[in-house]
Amino acid sequence: MAEFGFEIEDIARLIALTETHDLAELELEDGDTKVVIRGSSYRHKNSGPTHLIAAATDHPMKAIAPPPGRPSSNGARAIAEPPSNRIALTSPMVGVFYRAPGPDSPNFVVVGDQVEIGQTVGMIEAMKVFSEIPSEFAGKVIELPAQNNQLVRTGEPLIYLTPN
Repeated sequence: MAEFGFEIEDIARLIALTETHDLAELELEDGDTKVVIRGSSYRHKNSGPTHLIAAATDHPMKAIAPPPGRPSSNGARAIAEPPSNRIALTSPMVGVFYRAPGPDSPNFVVVGDQVEIGQTVGMIEAMKVFSEIPSEFAGKVIELPAQNNQLVRTGEPLIYLTPN
């Protein structure tokens, strides 16, 4: 769906990039189309929800609602924020995520496991190089949204923990 000049998946990735790097604003232009994404740091400074605006020179400004979340005061939907008792361990790079060191090996972690800071929770293969993914937080594994042998992108959640 490129009715605004950009694919929805591209816009979702830009929103994730903005949130991951705590950018106040990200602005892109492609021909006659301009996309402005205001991230959480903009929101905190200006007390408004994260939002996205796309405009083309032959169309009036149109607001595009981000992925489903809670409605804001102006009717647009804001990105749902994870519960405060839930920590996302996210992918540091683009690559293929693996839950175990080998096909016949047990998973690094499963739901219910306690994870310590620095503990390996998975591996990502990028350009034939395998990188171990250490946990940045300590906590209990409550969800594993990234599937084994799945392509993941930078900032995409791999594991959710509840803090210790």
